[in-house]
Amino acid sequence: MRTLIKQGLIVDGNKTKAYVGDLLIEDEKILEISSKIEGAFDKVIDARDRVVCPGFIDTHSHSDLMILVNPYNEVKIRQGITTEVLGQDGISMAPLPKEHISSWRKNLAGLDGESDEINWEYETTENYLSMMKNRGIGLNETYLVPHGNVRMEAMGLEDRPATKEEIQKMCEITERELKAGAIGLSTGLIYIPCAYSLTEELIEMCKVVAKYDGVFVVHQRSEADTILSSMEEIIEIGKKSGVKVHFSHFKVCGKSNWKYIPEVIELLEKAKSEGIKVSFDQYPYAAGSTMLGVVLPPWAHSGGTDKLIERLKDQKERQKMKYDIANGIDGWDNFIEFAGIDQIFVTSVKNKKMNMQ
Repeated sequence: MRTLIKQGLIVDGNKTKAYVGDLLIEDEKILEISSKIEGAFDKVIDARDRVVCPGFIDTHSHSDLMILVNPYNEVKIRQGITTEVLGQDGISMAPLPKEHISSWRKNLAGLDGESDEINWEYETTENYLSMMKNRGIGLNETYLVPHGNVRMEAMGLEDRPATKEEIQKMCEITERELKAGAIGLSTGLIYIPCAYSLTEELIEMCKVVAKYDGVFVVHQRSEADTILSSMEEIIEIGKKSGVKVHFSHFKVCGKSNWKYIPEVIELLEKAKSEGIKVSFDQYPYAAGSTMLGVVLPPWAHSGGTDKLIERLKDQKERQKMKYDIANGIDGWDNFIEFAGIDQIFVTSVKNKKMNMQ
């Protein structure tokens, strides 16, 4: 099968200036790129006034569940995305111990959605990736080991620091999942249970990731009031573990915090000068998307989403949550404070009473 893509604006990814030309594909491989290609072809695609370029990489995707439900993932293909990086923000599909399935599905639904179409008893990254492969997928997919899932398997969902023995267990689980095919470790330090971890826990886990030349992908502990100390924590992890550091959706939240931008850039440059491999990605719009649960203080989530729901039914616990939201907690990004209640929009709800999503 010989296909000619004719007279498109070619952007080849080599940092050269875009140019108009032809591209010949034979047996699913690019055979030739030239200003004009002559010959006989099975198919000719007129690409005038169109761009011809390599597929885009979505470096921060939450298709983890939906790729199993809809393997073609047309919404990404139509944007030119051919590769996704899954397992983001420290909370994803695998590993998932059976005893935590109920609570974890509720916790994950705000980022990855919900479905009864799959068997949730896969337990490990190896089984999750095998399930993906067996169902067939339309894109190239790669996976990061989620810190929260690893912590959940090692010690549950409680709000407390890990013991040395539990940290060792996390390191063993991380290595197991890297061997299964993951390319690195992710964390989301505003999400449960990642938020309960101390720096030392992540340093030890990242030593394992560095051994496999993996990457540490971070939703840092603060993107607002305490962003500088938050960045210093991540840079310390990179320095002490030797891991490559990548900041997810890099930004400074809240207009009152824009004053920190010069110092943020200085920290990146300082890390680079010290030999730390550091990178980041950004999205080009002034909004964010996450679970509504992040407006509640971290302690409210201790034990998982089922426990959170119990606390929300308790009037004393609700009053304590309100107090902490109104007055703040050290080291916690208070979304209502930096965004304002008028700038928080509920865009999707699934509730039996409301019968809507």
